[in-house]
Amino acid sequence: MTSARRTRRPRREQARPFTVLSTGLLVLALLAGVLTVALRSPGGVPGVSYGSYEVALPDAGNLRPHNEVRIAGVRVGQVASKDVRDGQALLRLKLDSGTGPLPRDTTVFIRSRGLLGQRYLELVPGRSSTMLAQDATIRSGTDSLTFGVPETLDTFDTATRQGLGTTFGELGRGLLGRGDDLNGALRVVAPTGRRLRTTIGTVLERDGAVARLAPSLNAAATPLDGAREDIARGLKPGADALTPFADHGEDVQQLLAEAPPALRTARAGLDGGARLLASVRTVARAADGTLPAAPAALRQTATLLRTSREPLRRTTRLLKAAGPAVPALVKVTDALEPDLKLLTNAANALRPTLVTVGQHGCDVKNFATVWRSFLGFGVAGGGAIGPLNSIRVVATPAFEEIRGQGELITSVTEKLVDHDPYPRPCKFVPGAYYPVSLTQGAPK
Repeated sequence: MTSARRTRRPRREQARPFTVLSTGLLVLALLAGVLTVALRSPGGVPGVSYGSYEVALPDAGNLRPHNEVRIAGVRVGQVASKDVRDGQALLRLKLDSGTGPLPRDTTVFIRSRGLLGQRYLELVPGRSSTMLAQDATIRSGTDSLTFGVPETLDTFDTATRQGLGTTFGELGRGLLGRGDDLNGALRVVAPTGRRLRTTIGTVLERDGAVARLAPSLNAAATPLDGAREDIARGLKPGADALTPFADHGEDVQQLLAEAPPALRTARAGLDGGARLLASVRTVARAADGTLPAAPAALRQTATLLRTSREPLRRTTRLLKAAGPAVPALVKVTDALEPDLKLLTNAANALRPTLVTVGQHGCDVKNFATVWRSFLGFGVAGGGAIGPLNSIRVVATPAFEEIRGQGELITSVTEKLVDHDPYPRPCKFVPGAYYPVSLTQGAPK
């Protein structure tokens, strides 16, 4: 049984050399294809068709192969190559297949993507109905290149560029950790920037103003260039004065750290001083209205003091003479105190009556006038006190009892009888007291 099982065990077949070789070659081919695609993909995907144009321009700046080509801010291709022909830069463009043909009056601009010098080429299609053929050349003028920081730095020599680099590096270290202060400074400078922009716009609006400005600046800078050594010597004392602050930077920093609390305390003191000054100002204004009259008042006071000496002496003698009478006067007032209380109570009791009589003052006056007129109708002759008079008192019936006694009686009664037992003050005046039918011949 054991030998039989051993004879039935399958044998491991060994791989043939042809299969191993073909598999290795296939893997190498695939790797070569992937590597080829990877190497050629920056210039375009193999098997995809692209549009091709050439651009001739005086200066290509820092534009390099594989930089982007854009239309209206959208990437549509890349720069395939860069060459020089007839003193001009020649750029070979490779555009995506979906871009479409370009109008004949298409213009070209080289733009900057940032401050570090990377560029892209911008195509601005025109309005022509004629389209450019493939591999056609687009020619551009001197305004196609927009200058940036790298081109500006290229105008300086090596030593100047190194100095600018050192300046910006030290400036960066100086601004490190001072973002809030820098933001505050920018907020303060922003209005100045707007005014500067307005000034620059005004200068640009005038024809030839910029051309005249540059020689003027050059003329202004020429004397400064001749006096640069004197200027340097003039700045040396300031540099010497600032050197201790630079040498003791930590102490200055500590001083600045302690300055805000001290400034707040000083501010509180200044606020108190401001209030004091406001009070002093108020006093000064009041004194300003008083002091002009003070000399005359002082002269009058001096005159009064000079002339009041004798009256004061007399007053002194009078007071000395009146001194013994004061105890007697005090006794009299003490004796009159009970009577004064009675008089006070009587006055308080009479006060309502006097107030009421005072309110009816015109009534009292009218009564006296009527009574005097009434007394004028006396009999002839008279006695020791004047003409004799007689007064007849007639009991008048109620208005309701005499209503039917005739129109005249009714009219007179309606005008004379008053149902109000407490008329208001001055209700009856001479013009309204007498009835209309009886005013003829009434006493004036």
